[in-house]
Amino acid sequence: MAEPEIGLQTRHWLELQRSGRQASPVQDRLAPAAADRVSKRMHDSFSHPIPEHFVDREFGDD
Repeated sequence: MAEPEIGLQTRHWLELQRSGRQASPVQDRLAPAAADRVSKRMHDSFSHPIPEHFVDREFGDD
């Protein structure tokens, strides 16, 4: 029996996902209240400056 090509199944799964051939006809949407909270959180995030560093350079130092 011949060995399968490495990554062949992965490429098939990725192509199936990309093509949408097996996609559900049901559109998954957020409830209006949840969508409002997501939008508010995104807009509120712009009120804070972007930090120069995301991790404290002294993290874990005694």
